[in-house]
Amino acid sequence: MDNSIVGVRQNDTISIAKAIAIILMVMSHAGLPIELRAYISMFHMPLFFICSGYCFKDKYIGCFLEYVVKRIKGLYVPFVKWGILFLLLHNVFYKIGFYNSCYGFLGNVTHLYTWKEYIVHCIEVVLLVDSKEMLLGGYWFLHTMFFASFIAYCFFRYIEINMLSVGISLIISWLCLLFCFSIPYINIGYKEFLAATMILLGKEVKKYDIKQGWLFIVICFFIVLVASIIIPRTMASVGVISIIPYVLVSIIGSIMIFSISAKLTGKFKSIMIYIGNHTLALLTWHFLSFKLASMFIIYIEDRPAEQLAYFPVIPPIDCVDQLYSNWWVLYFLVGMLIPLTCCYVKERFV
Repeated sequence: MDNSIVGVRQNDTISIAKAIAIILMVMSHAGLPIELRAYISMFHMPLFFICSGYCFKDKYIGCFLEYVVKRIKGLYVPFVKWGILFLLLHNVFYKIGFYNSCYGFLGNVTHLYTWKEYIVHCIEVVLLVDSKEMLLGGYWFLHTMFFASFIAYCFFRYIEINMLSVGISLIISWLCLLFCFSIPYINIGYKEFLAATMILLGKEVKKYDIKQGWLFIVICFFIVLVASIIIPRTMASVGVISIIPYVLVSIIGSIMIFSISAKLTGKFKSIMIYIGNHTLALLTWHFLSFKLASMFIIYIEDRPAEQLAYFPVIPPIDCVDQLYSNWWVLYFLVGMLIPLTCCYVKERFV
């Protein structure tokens, strides 16, 4: 078989896998019941990092400058561009009700910025790759991916045995967790080394056939299900004891998604590839799109207008889980369709 055809098919599989990952992310943010969120969280963010490692090209090992330019264009520039824009619009969002001092994310609220705060936050965005804007809450991923990419690159370049690199990176991540250590200001800690571990594992996964049968997929599904019941974790909540099981389960879940991705055909495959090629737009705009759904819910349920500032979704009245919404389907559809429609219109007509 023509190697170029094989390469295209592999690229399609990775694009579809990224599409599934971003869909699961938007669903999770849309207010899914906690049991479904627990299942998704076992692998959906590690899947992005594993895809990155899968796509790593060996030519970059001898060409660091080219790799730096690629990472800056793909991660740093979008972070700064949208980070500055959302920062400049912070007070506008506050005045129209998207932010207020009563509602926010799990009790964390915000306020009108002074000029001094604008300058400080601008420096944080540009120099530290850090954003405090709730509407860009998902941008922790770009921060982590940016620094994890360079950590993984060092392992790729200076350690010949990739699985040795995986072990070292995982141990460093574990030690950072154990001693609660992170590099000051730029916040490189366990999460970045854990992400680097996933990137290294992605390059390892590339050596094997990722197209598996349905029996394998079903077995993987139940392994992840059991793990999500026994040790529900996210990348942000792993502990010293749970980090290794989490890594193992995330690999199993990612290979499950790769196998499903390789089986898709026809028009649905084309749609998923399109979504996979627009993950950054979905990451950037889905929280802001959620506000339209929140407006509708406030109108239908006759809620106080101040609840528009709930982040990311408006929970049911007297609901203990503030990340749950019984309108999660609406949030999900709005969070997906508005960014994708804007991308399509821009590409087609602008």
